[in-house]
Amino acid sequence: MTSQPFEVYPPKGKTLILGLLGLGMTALSFLPLWLAWTGQEEALLMVPIGVIGVLFFGAATLAAVRAFVSPKPILRVDDAGIHVWRYPSLHWDEFAYAEIGASGREVFLVIHTHDNDAYRARMVWYRRLWARGNAALIEGAVYLSERLLPEPAEVLARRITDAAPTSP
Repeated sequence: MTSQPFEVYPPKGKTLILGLLGLGMTALSFLPLWLAWTGQEEALLMVPIGVIGVLFFGAATLAAVRAFVSPKPILRVDDAGIHVWRYPSLHWDEFAYAEIGASGREVFLVIHTHDNDAYRARMVWYRRLWARGNAALIEGAVYLSERLLPEPAEVLARRITDAAPTSP
C-alpha cells in the first residue's frame, strides 16, 4: 500500500436529518392508533397501517440514532484491500480501478474488479441481483452513491487508486 489506510464515515448532518425524519414519521404512524384508542370507529381500519408504520419507522429511527451515536465506516481502505459497507471485502489482487459513474442525476463511486462476475458470486443472492441490475446502468462491481459520502466521489476514487499497491 502506498498511502495510509483510511476510513470514510457517512456525513453526521444527513444521519441526523434521517433520524429526525424517522422520528416524525413514527409519530405520524401513531395517529391512527390514537384515533382508534379514542373510539372513532372508522379508524379501526387504520390500526394495521399504524402498527406497520410504527414498527417500520421506529426501527429506521433507531438505526439512524445508532448510526449517529456510534457510526461505522461505509468504506475502509487498508493493507488487506477495500471493505465497503454491505459488500464482501475486495482484496487488492481483485481490484482493477476506481472511478466515478453517473446514472441519471445520481453520481456514484464505482469500484471495478478484474472479474466482476467472480466478485459478485461471493455476494448474498439478493445483493448479487441488485449488483447485476446496477451493472446494466453502470459497469462495475461496487457502487456507492455520492450522497452517502462526505467528500466527492472523484476524490475518493483517486484516493483508492493511490492506495492500491503497485505491481512489482
